[in-house]
Amino acid sequence: MKEIYPNLFIGSEKDFNSFSFDTNEWYIIHACKEPFHRKALSYTGRAAPKDHPAYLIAERDGRLILNFVDAPDPLYIPKQIIDKALDTINDKIINKKVFVHCNVIRVCLDLQ
Repeated sequence: MKEIYPNLFIGSEKDFNSFSFDTNEWYIIHACKEPFHRKALSYTGRAAPKDHPAYLIAERDGRLILNFVDAPDPLYIPKQIIDKALDTINDKIINKKVFVHCNVIRVCLDLQ
């Protein structure tokens, strides 16, 4: 887990699973379909039903859960997901630490 801006942290699923997040202090954004979006909507097939109201975005107490998959082209990532994530970060970062994670962080950030 790495702080990339005051109160904004990024990391992997492993970081999420190895840290105890107090929901009074932290807001979590799960930027990955597996397993978080699947569990939130309780679907078992290949994908969530497209007519489900939380098909792209599920909100739960202290968490935003995105139906976000690695795509070879950013054009395959729905704009609604990015807009909601950015709006949520902007809203929550004022009063909480925000942790955004995917399954695996593949990019090394040198922010020294």
